[in-house]
Parts: sequence; structure tokens; C-alpha cells
Amino acid sequence: MGANAKWVLHLDVDKLRSTTVGKVFMQRLTSGKDNDKLNAMAALLGVDLRKELASATLYSASDREEDSVVTLRGRFNTEHLITLVKANESYEEKAYNGATVRSWIDEKKHKRTFGAVPEEGTIVMSGSE
Repeated sequence: MGANAKWVLHLDVDKLRSTTVGKVFMQRLTSGKDNDKLNAMAALLGVDLRKELASATLYSASDREEDSVVTLRGRFNTEHLITLVKANESYEEKAYNGATVRSWIDEKKHKRTFGAVPEEGTIVMSGSE
């Protein structure tokens, strides 16, 4: 996480699942339309975030959306996710401090998104380099 973060939000999803609130929340995500949408997303991404997301941290050094960073930790098939990102026509990659920074145009936002996998099970994404 950036040392100059202006705000931070961290969610320990593994811990949340074991709480009463977490169990109610997960029950909602495994029933009805939410369940159908999340099942479809899991099939596409190769990861069921309801089960395999361990934690999520969001932070930013400014109030600008594009400066926000999200770090996801979990049991991901990162090679599958990278393959999906590479299918985007606007895909680019470059080396940075021993890691590969990938970027692509988010079709809904019409903005470039940047992402990296600094280690297995960790995904970092931002709206700026």
C-alpha cells in the first residue's frame, strides 16, 4: 500500500465469512438473482469470489478515481485472468520493477485500467500507472 494514502478501506473476507453478518451476507449472495449472476461471473473468470477471495484493500493518495488502487488477495487462477485480459484489443504490457504491468480499455468506463500480479494470489489494479 502507498505510504502517502489519504484513505484506506480493508476487508478481511476470510474473517467476515465466519461472522454472523458475513454468513447472512454470503447467504444472500448464494440465492436468487445474485447467485445466478455470480455463478456466471465465476464461470467466465474461473474464480468464485464468494469462496476464493481472501481480502480486498482499496486506497488512494488523492480524491481522484483514477488514483485509487485495489489489491485483491485470494485463490485465483491468475493465468486464466491474464488470458482474458489479453483478449482485449487495447491490451498493452510493460515491465516495471520486475513485474509485468498490464493495461486495457474498460469498455464501460472508456478508461484505461492497469493491473499487475506481483505474486501468485495477489492482483493489484488501478486507473493510473
